[in-house]
Amino acid sequence: IVRASSSPLKEEFIVRASSSLCGEVKSQPPTDHAVLELVSEAWATRAKKLLDISQSKSLESVGLHDALLWDSGNQSEFLFLCLMYLLYLVEAKDREELLFKNADEKLFVHILRCISETNGALTNSFESRTVRNQQFVDIVGNVSESVLEGCCVYGIDLLSSLANKKVSNDDDTLNRTLTALTFLMSLLFCPLRGTEGTHEIEDDVNPTSVKEGDSLWYEKAEGEKRVKATVVKVHFDDFPDLYFTIRVDESNAEKQTVAKKLKRSPNPQSNERLESLVSNDNSEVRDRLGRC
Repeated sequence: IVRASSSPLKEEFIVRASSSLCGEVKSQPPTDHAVLELVSEAWATRAKKLLDISQSKSLESVGLHDALLWDSGNQSEFLFLCLMYLLYLVEAKDREELLFKNADEKLFVHILRCISETNGALTNSFESRTVRNQQFVDIVGNVSESVLEGCCVYGIDLLSSLANKKVSNDDDTLNRTLTALTFLMSLLFCPLRGTEGTHEIEDDVNPTSVKEGDSLWYEKAEGEKRVKATVVKVHFDDFPDLYFTIRVDESNAEKQTVAKKLKRSPNPQSNERLESLVSNDNSEVRDRLGRC
């Protein structure tokens, strides 16, 4: 009804809906995690409808564009879930445009810094501290090398600024900035890193791209024969960690599984392509970042 309404009514609806959504992401989130997930999912559903009606491809209309909001650190889990649910609802081709409006990499860096964990020793817990970062990047999809390089340059500037302040109560922010920058560097210099920190080749499945009805190959254990299967249901109750109900074609049996056991081809892929890509020279990029 709103889409077919006269322009003044439509504009009033867009303004009010935007104001409501922006206010909600700044409000105090529920403390119960199950309720938090439900609230985040409901928020994202309404945000997606607003983006469709307004034909907007900007996070500004829903309130997630503000770097200061992400820097506050008080609502990181709530903001993260809202954004992840929204990105899942948005078409894959539009996700990068939402995050890099006007080719601005700053918001992306602030989001990564917000969702980075600082628990544990910095030297031995990198993977555990960047679980959400990897989930975020997985759903965004491929980010170009030039954009990643811009993100790294901005991350270096943020780190330098914090280090020069030498304020003791900024230690947490400093650690999260360092973690986010290290993560960005790993993406830039190891571009094949995929879900769960592995090297992703064409055979692997990104969980955020799996849809109900997809036909894939199920591998119960590494090296075992793969069987054809159809995705019956995508489960969100542990979001952003997705899992799936599949139906094995040859037996018609249903079972639940995770993305790492689903493959795109009936046979394991050769490592030749992976080895050739890993050997690519990034020396020019390293030189440019070294001059920052």
